[in-house]
Amino acid sequence: MSRPKILFCASVTYHFRLFHLPVFQWLQEEGWEVHTFSNGEETLPSVDRQYHMELERSPLTWKNARAAAELRRIMRREKYEIVHSHTPVGGLLARTAAAGLKETKSLYTAHGFHFCRGASWKAWVSYYPVEYVLSYVTDGLVTINQEDYQLADRRLRSGSLAYVAGVGVDTEQFYPGGMEERERERKKRGWGSEDYVLFYAAEYNENKNQQLLIRMLAFCGDEVKLVLAGPGEAASGRALAASLGVGHRVFFVGEQRDMRAWYITSDAVAASSRREGLPVNIMEAMACGLPVAALANRGHRELIEHETDGFIVPDEQPEAFAAVIQYLQQHPETAAACGAAARQKIVKQFSRPVVQKQLQAMYRPFMDREVSLRETDESTARPR
Repeated sequence: MSRPKILFCASVTYHFRLFHLPVFQWLQEEGWEVHTFSNGEETLPSVDRQYHMELERSPLTWKNARAAAELRRIMRREKYEIVHSHTPVGGLLARTAAAGLKETKSLYTAHGFHFCRGASWKAWVSYYPVEYVLSYVTDGLVTINQEDYQLADRRLRSGSLAYVAGVGVDTEQFYPGGMEERERERKKRGWGSEDYVLFYAAEYNENKNQQLLIRMLAFCGDEVKLVLAGPGEAASGRALAASLGVGHRVFFVGEQRDMRAWYITSDAVAASSRREGLPVNIMEAMACGLPVAALANRGHRELIEHETDGFIVPDEQPEAFAAVIQYLQQHPETAAACGAAARQKIVKQFSRPVVQKQLQAMYRPFMDREVSLRETDESTARPR
């Protein structure tokens, strides 16, 4: 008897490598054949077949239309039991291609709706109507924060709705370092005991808003250094830092593989993004016991309880952000207590074992057609 098949769709292949390999492995152990469809030639473990197709982030392009047609042909040929899509473009193409295929259940994980509380009217006009229409051909919608869950419950019409706490942090890989390890890593990077190091790992772009942190640095003492890691063109950031006279205190280190080493080297994380679903970079930092100062958005609010396990900066004012950093700098005991509480929260609520259980509960009704959606745990998923 042939194995049942599941197809995962996303705009880029590294999305699967970063977030979904444990799920792929579990599905194979459950007897499923795992396929992927994405842009990128990277070979993935725990995958039986990979389809590579050129995709673009902008949804309405010729490349994406061609990819959607090819995806539809693949779905008809392979007869998947489940298609699970991720990322906005992946979700649009996969759910459109799967529409009308009665033997296929279409799932979509929203890693943060572009329309949300505080979003611009342009975001609502551009994204909400599309998501509303697609919800009618979505058998299972998964959200990764409670704000999106409540919004989807009120405004969308998918067959079922589930909350899953992100993708799960490997707390065995990300954990606090001891003083000896910390000093050794700081010495490698040239930091002395007098340096106060802020770290932020994110693609350099408008949404991640690194320029706010550079402006903030101008209101901090010379001992405060800012390390910005991640891909993207940062020429504008370098120019801004130079114009403000802080160029010697801002370090653009590009994409990094050993993130834990950077976390334990740093004194705090400063997160400036305007929009987040549930940011993995912040969860990893919290798992390493770092205090986090983060700009107010739904993903940051989901993770951080203000003045308990981190600090929420209410608006994009460099002076206000600098004041929080100065407070952490001047109150090391409070900063350490926040970091310890942050680590505890990640282990209890957002660690990989916790999330894996939630994901498995979400998948079960779609894996076993004899199980009714109404038998699913109400805390994880429920019929609409």
